Amino acid sequence: MELLAMFARDCVDPSSARMVAGCVANLCGHERTERSLHECGGLALVLRVAERWVPKSKEVGTQVSLLFTFVFFLFSYGQLYSMTSCFVHKVARALANYAKCDGGKMRVATHPGALALALRLASDPDDCAARRHARSALCEIATDLDVGAGAVRDVPGAAALLRHLADGGGDDGTHGGSDEGERERKMARRALRRMEKSLPPDHRYSDRL
Repeated sequence: MELLAMFARDCVDPSSARMVAGCVANLCGHERTERSLHECGGLALVLRVAERWVPKSKEVGTQVSLLFTFVFFLFSYGQLYSMTSCFVHKVARALANYAKCDGGKMRVATHPGALALALRLASDPDDCAARRHARSALCEIATDLDVGAGAVRDVPGAAALLRHLADGGGDDGTHGGSDEGERERKMARRALRRMEKSLPPDHRYSDRL
């Protein structure tokens, strides 16, 4: 675990960062490693590399389009984009797995920036795999009545996204009838029910879920 922390601190490219996020994702769910993972700050490791390598805007893509004639540059960007996309998938998977393991759900719910990152990835229109894992993380955390439900509710846009999914909106409003869309719809409806249950009776906003 200490070596993983050292590697996360020193990694300087998306490929190395992908390995860190992938390691954390793989270690979740193993009883013998989860405690060590939490103690060494596994979630913090993921968020540290995510802060540096998860894209925050379309700025890079815009710059590349302006330099379209430079074939070599485009080739290099394509490699970087592929590595970055794979890394984003690993980060989302790490968040999802972390939210499912013992003690991990509360950590994701309370660690500064973790839920905001999950929401950003859950709303990403360009990365289907990352979006699926991030939505799973949000729904899993929202089922925790003690902390998670309120934490998700307090993130601007999170409840609206869950309601959209619960209504069968899916990715673009067209795949709500697919198996994946149905799974997301069920997860979101369960999450919303738990979020509502965590409210005082006179603050509950719906009886249709």
